Amino acid sequence: MKIKNSKGLGKFVIYLFFLFAIAPALNSTVMAVEFPSERFGGYSPRDNYNLDCGASGIMTGAMGRFGGWLDQLVVICRTVNPSTGVLGDEFTRGPVGGFGGNRDEIWRCQNGRVVTNISASYASFVHALSFGCARWIPENRQVEEGLAPSLPLNPLICTNNCRVDSFQCPGLRVGKALRGRSDIYINNFKIICDDWNQ
Repeated sequence: MKIKNSKGLGKFVIYLFFLFAIAPALNSTVMAVEFPSERFGGYSPRDNYNLDCGASGIMTGAMGRFGGWLDQLVVICRTVNPSTGVLGDEFTRGPVGGFGGNRDEIWRCQNGRVVTNISASYASFVHALSFGCARWIPENRQVEEGLAPSLPLNPLICTNNCRVDSFQCPGLRVGKALRGRSDIYINNFKIICDDWNQ
C-alpha cells in the first residue's frame, strides 16, 4: 500500500509532538517567572544562601540577630492548602550568617497576612530590615491589592553611610525567598517574588 503525501504526514506528526511534548514544558517555564529585587547591602560576586519557602509556602516574616549589623537571618514561611487556599503551618528556612550579636528580633506578619514588600537599611552589610504584609484572600489564592503597611525597622541608628531602600512585589505576587551572601554578617540579600504556588 502506498502512502500519499508523506511529507505532509511528517509535518503533522512533528506538530503533534510539539503540541503534546514540548509546548507544556515551554508553558511551565514561562509561567514560573521570578521577580527579584535589587540587592540590599554590600557588593558580593555571588550568592551563598537561598532561604526559599518552596512551591507550597509563602513568606510571612523573618527572625534576625543584631549587634551593630545584622549577624544572622532566618525566614519564616507558612504553607498554603492548594485546595482551599487557607494558610497552614508555620516553618522556617535558615539560619544563615554568624553567631555574634546581642539582640534578637522577630518580624512576623499578622495572622492572615503575607509578605509583599520589604525595606532595609544597609551599607557594607545589612543593618536592618522590615516587611510589608498584605491580607491573603484564600478563596482567590492571592493578596489584597495595594501597598501593604510595613513593620517598623530596627530602631538602632545606622551611622556608617547607610542607605534605606524598599521593594514592592509586582502585581499580586508574594514573597517566596531571600537570597544573598553571608559570612560572619549578612552581607546582602534580595527578596524573590513569584506566584504563590511557584
